[in-house]
Amino acid sequence: WVYQHNTAVYLPEVPGINGVVAVCQNVTQQKLAENALRESQGKYRALFSNAQVALFRTRISDGKLDQINKRYAKMAGYSNVEDCMAEFNAADAWADPSARDELLRILKENGSVNDFETEIIRRNGSRIWILFSATISPKQGFLEGSIVDINDRKQAEEALLESEERFRYVLNNSIPVIYNFNLNTGTYDYLSPSVEIIYGYSAEEFIAGGLKQALSKFHPDDLDKMDNHLEKLLAKKLEDFSPTVEYRFKHPKLGYRWISDTRAVIFD
Repeated sequence: WVYQHNTAVYLPEVPGINGVVAVCQNVTQQKLAENALRESQGKYRALFSNAQVALFRTRISDGKLDQINKRYAKMAGYSNVEDCMAEFNAADAWADPSARDELLRILKENGSVNDFETEIIRRNGSRIWILFSATISPKQGFLEGSIVDINDRKQAEEALLESEERFRYVLNNSIPVIYNFNLNTGTYDYLSPSVEIIYGYSAEEFIAGGLKQALSKFHPDDLDKMDNHLEKLLAKKLEDFSPTVEYRFKHPKLGYRWISDTRAVIFD
């Protein structure tokens, strides 16, 4: 590549252009650099536009969008970037406005934030949970960063928590005693509250007293059977192990009561 600058030469005594002075310069390296820059910018735009996370640049002052990609528009509830840029305001989308204030405080103190969890409002009014990561440019007045949609994960966590709460409710309110006995430590990790109805001792008393206290309450005629049963459990000898054992247990107020105890061994 050559850059050429031409200058016309005029002679007073001769009308018209009498000559041309040309200055030529090799600009091959400059052209190559420009082409490389355009190619790099094209790749950046493609990566930005098609990234699988929401990318953005917004004004700090009012939350107006300056630059977003397709994923951001989709997350906000729009089918295209142009409509989202024209209508959506990032500052107004926070379900909890105080959360944005907290985010800005952290950004101003640290210059950046990673995985800030919050809830935003989409175009149709529905809410989704996101992880917000950004850096702040106070002089330019912009926030730049990325957003990851974690709504499915949050819904799964909430469903799991609800399921656990229901299971805990069933455990705590069941009439049969449900317990977890740790074979490695020889201690009770959990007993349902109904243990007090059947055995006459609270779950806390059972756990504190451990196996030794429990054995002391068995009927003397059942001790050999229970010792043999527990010995197989503790040794994890399950070849001829019977899951159900019946024994008499001394209730502090009602005396000896027959108990049918069915156990299942769970291995880690």
